Amino acid sequence: MSKVSFIGLGKLGLPLCTCLGKNGIDVLAIDINQTVINKLKKGISPFYETSLQRNIDKSRDNVEYTTSYEKVSETDTSIILVNTPSVKKDGSFSNLYIEQSIKSICEQVKHKDYHLFIISSTVMPGSLNDSFIPLIESLNQWTYKKNFDLCYIPDFVALGTVIDDFENPEFVVLGESSEKAGDRAVELYTKVFQNNPPIKRMSLIESELAKVSLNAYICMKISFANFLGDICEKYENANPDKITSAIGIDKRISTSYFKAGLAFGGTCFPRDTWAFMKLSDKLGLNAIHIQAAENINQKQNKNLLGKVLSLECTSVGILGLSFKNTTPVINESPSIKLIESLLKYNIKVNSYDPVRGAVENTREMFGDQISYCDSYSECVENSECVIIFNPCGEYHDINQYLTPDKVVIDCWRYYDNISCRHIKLGLKE
Repeated sequence: MSKVSFIGLGKLGLPLCTCLGKNGIDVLAIDINQTVINKLKKGISPFYETSLQRNIDKSRDNVEYTTSYEKVSETDTSIILVNTPSVKKDGSFSNLYIEQSIKSICEQVKHKDYHLFIISSTVMPGSLNDSFIPLIESLNQWTYKKNFDLCYIPDFVALGTVIDDFENPEFVVLGESSEKAGDRAVELYTKVFQNNPPIKRMSLIESELAKVSLNAYICMKISFANFLGDICEKYENANPDKITSAIGIDKRISTSYFKAGLAFGGTCFPRDTWAFMKLSDKLGLNAIHIQAAENINQKQNKNLLGKVLSLECTSVGILGLSFKNTTPVINESPSIKLIESLLKYNIKVNSYDPVRGAVENTREMFGDQISYCDSYSECVENSECVIIFNPCGEYHDINQYLTPDKVVIDCWRYYDNISCRHIKLGLKE
């Protein structure tokens, strides 16, 4: 396998790039952020992700980090995994950074007979056929499928387990413009896999639709479980966990992402849901099922705020700032949304997260408007109401820091025998 160029060293790009390098593939790794490149040249991870530093160490001899596209001319394949932000009010994704990357690549390879572009960024369906292919044709006066091909290989990974998800995927979606392009992509990506996942090869538009559809469907499933939790709160002895674990045995449902609790958040689920609705509107269709899931999701945040306000506490402790465990990402995090609301009511907020990056990101957002505790015990002791957003083994001895006048809101019903008023979401108090 010849050297490949990899554009985009963000929270998904860098892990995949190092997975390639770790497995003996020579990679020209490009990012426009000079600070990120400077750290990587020193062998330092620019952010936290499980096993990422180890991957950087193991791939050191095979990955060259740079901000320059000059050596792209030495490669025959370019993988693009840059951000596609939801900057438009309608919820669709911006292709700006992909298009900028394509332009920079084309400038370096215009003298070559052939180049393969592999897009991994999440895009609106139709982007490859309607935008990227015409762009490459116009830039280099190339003939599609003769001088260049495109593949679309979307990621189905989760922050916190990105590397393991790349190395052990349940399945792979591969959109290909030609069989030759698909074969080359398979040869490249299978070097990363530690398992033998099914590779579903399809057209470019089919792969784009598969990506945005999967997350939209999962969000419906999460919202159904959350709505079931709301129902259970109306009945005595009705535990949503027992219900979802039972009906989840049905293979048509399964128990994955089927637990009543908080609203879904993060960098993918909310924006992919918005994008699916935007796509539907564009096609003259009404995705009322996805809109319902989004409405339920927003209602979960309002319900939690209502519970907290009803307690009439003057101080609230937030245990867990990121949208899920083991990641510093706070995008669309339910705890962050609650903090924003509590500040409007002049309620003092104490916060704690075991992941330092989550604290740093929160501090950038709120500054000194809230308190950042050095330990979870400090957060508990200084708060009248404590909300456990992300269950953590560190909290196993929480009782020794509780007094009878405190209240604990357990968002995932994770803890038992709490020695004060204990509110479990999804259960009637």
